[in-house]
Amino acid sequence: MDKSILIGEKILHKSLGEGVIISIEDNYVKVVFDGDSEKEFQFPQAFFNLMQFEKETLQSIIMKEKELKEKDLKSVVESVTQPKQEKIYKAKVLEKGEGFATHAEALNECLGSNYKHFQQAYKVIDDDYAVWFPNIAVEKRGEYVSTDKTLGWVNILTEKGTVIIQRDQNRE
Repeated sequence: MDKSILIGEKILHKSLGEGVIISIEDNYVKVVFDGDSEKEFQFPQAFFNLMQFEKETLQSIIMKEKELKEKDLKSVVESVTQPKQEKIYKAKVLEKGEGFATHAEALNECLGSNYKHFQQAYKVIDDDYAVWFPNIAVEKRGEYVSTDKTLGWVNILTEKGTVIIQRDQNRE
């Protein structure tokens, strides 16, 4: 959000009453209240519980941004604090006859790429999507064993073939 559009907007402070935003710099908003008293507040934190915009749409935007930041922070904390022993992915397995000889062939055919060689097992497409060519483990004597030389990691395809569990056997 371009903060400059908030200059001139009316606010309601819990104890100081009505005011008007006169400037926003860095993470601070300056508000003039009745009687020409000026006060400076942290932005956007002051709008979470101390004051609110007169226009409900502006207040909704601020609260939505807070919610998104808290959600992002929570996922970062969880990703740092949770052990990385197992990851679960949704899978779309090609049917018989739909296979490709190489990663490059699959990327070229499916995404219109023009790769000659491609060695990685995954390719990031954009911020939301990536293509992954997992090497599916085989079961031997009740244990899953990687079919490549990846040390410790095995990719297990569930019975229905719609989920891949990536397990780090070194951290079990």
